[in-house]
Amino acid sequence: MTDLPIAPDAAPGLTRTAGVVVEFESRLYFVPARVAERIVAKPVVSRVPGSEFGIALVNGRVTSVIDVAEGGNDLLVCDIEGEALALSGLKVYGCGFYPSRGNGIALGDELVPELEVTALIHRRRARER
Repeated sequence: MTDLPIAPDAAPGLTRTAGVVVEFESRLYFVPARVAERIVAKPVVSRVPGSEFGIALVNGRVTSVIDVAEGGNDLLVCDIEGEALALSGLKVYGCGFYPSRGNGIALGDELVPELEVTALIHRRRARER
């Protein structure tokens, strides 16, 4: 985690939304709480033969893991169409309530767009084929 505020001040009447701020491909993105379930320390990930996917034991449950980037010490466990899927390789910067701005949040003067997790997963699966 870095020095990003957990709950930035907001102007009266401004809508706030909960979620996680991550770095992906050298840019900040926002993953809303309706998608992001939890952040966990990256456990041992076992590769599925013939696939870019892996599996890991997360909170006592076998969970699918997809590498979206290299590195990272955390997994962001997301709810994708009712199923838990952990994203590996995202750098987590902060979590909390942030001022809503269009299709994302405001972080100071910066607009941080929402990370379209489902589209990211579909692109990753297409690359695997």
